[in-house]
Amino acid sequence: MKKRMFSLGILVSGWLVAAPLLLHVAPDSKDDTGVGSPAAPFATLERARDDIRRRKQDGGLPPGGVTVVLHGGDYLRIEALKLEEQDSGTADSPIVYAAAQGETVVLNGARTVTGFVPVTDPVVLERLPEAARGKVVQTVLGPQGITDFGQIGLRTRQAPQAGLEVFVDGKPMTLARWPNAGFAQVAGAPKGPKGGAFAYSDDRARRWVGEPDARGCGYWAHDWAASNVAFASIDPETRIITTREPHSVYGYRKGGRYYAYNLLCELDQPGEWYLDRASGTLYLWPPADLAQAKVEVSVGSGFLALNNVSHVQFRRLTLQGCRGEAVTIRGGERVELVGCILRNLGTRAVSITDGTGHRVAGCDFYDINEGGIQISGGDRASLTPAKHEIEGSEEHTSELQSPNTIS
Repeated sequence: MKKRMFSLGILVSGWLVAAPLLLHVAPDSKDDTGVGSPAAPFATLERARDDIRRRKQDGGLPPGGVTVVLHGGDYLRIEALKLEEQDSGTADSPIVYAAAQGETVVLNGARTVTGFVPVTDPVVLERLPEAARGKVVQTVLGPQGITDFGQIGLRTRQAPQAGLEVFVDGKPMTLARWPNAGFAQVAGAPKGPKGGAFAYSDDRARRWVGEPDARGCGYWAHDWAASNVAFASIDPETRIITTREPHSVYGYRKGGRYYAYNLLCELDQPGEWYLDRASGTLYLWPPADLAQAKVEVSVGSGFLALNNVSHVQFRRLTLQGCRGEAVTIRGGERVELVGCILRNLGTRAVSITDGTGHRVAGCDFYDINEGGIQISGGDRASLTPAKHEIEGSEEHTSELQSPNTIS
């Protein structure tokens, strides 16, 4: 185990200021019976949280507060760390969860999957495009402990969270779609704008007829309003696709644009994938040699859920691969997310509702399906500001995107 150091004081402007109490957490701990020391760290964030609760009950927070030092590695997170009002710090004694200096800490909501073999089933090979035969591999998720695949959402939100997604070497793969880039055009609305059906102009959709859960995403009626829909039936003779309720938010119109997805028969290029939800079989055209690549699928719901929490900070953490919102803050005061990386997330990265003076600073956002940060707060009637702060943060997007991303 790495040697872990701690100090007893901090020199600030010539004055010796009380250093925070340090509690250590490490993913290489064999169990969760440690005491939080450098030699016997906790194994989970929950143990650190509970230890802080105990200390507060016994005698309150120490001068300088408490810093939970997370040591380098992957922390698999199936559920979010839940903090309540009792887990708050104070302005003079904040509670900080921070990566150890020089170490990379990943709160990971994705699990590694292995066991990929070439596709040999003649029925599946017949469904695959000719170019994909011999290139697409498969693995069964059930024996690897992954049986909850989530649901693919409809309309504008993947609520309460997105379905399973696939990542290779940290990059999101694309659920098999057509066209591979851009959009096709809606040829008409044969049942009227709100009739739950649209027409198409070529024979491409004929191959989708046997697909069990074909989907579409598009700007069906307006270029400013995207929506996800599920196909109920495809009539290749009339070239009309009927959608299931709820239909597109604003219906359909001629000239609208869309793409179809969740189609094994359109898995035709590297980086695309498809999940047979009945058998739990994952199909993938790898973008890289799988002998050298790491394949993960999202399983976790989120990372941080804070309710009426105050004076708590999270620093230099990477949060990746969950299906829902990564960080949810409701009420409270001065919760800070500083210098963090948030990526490969199923819905939003950060949601702040009410409270005062919460802060997101110096964070980077990559490949977020439904937006980086959503904030609400303050009181309109009295013109009282929430004083939330968003500063020095940037959002980035990869070339490969999940079809859940409405853009």
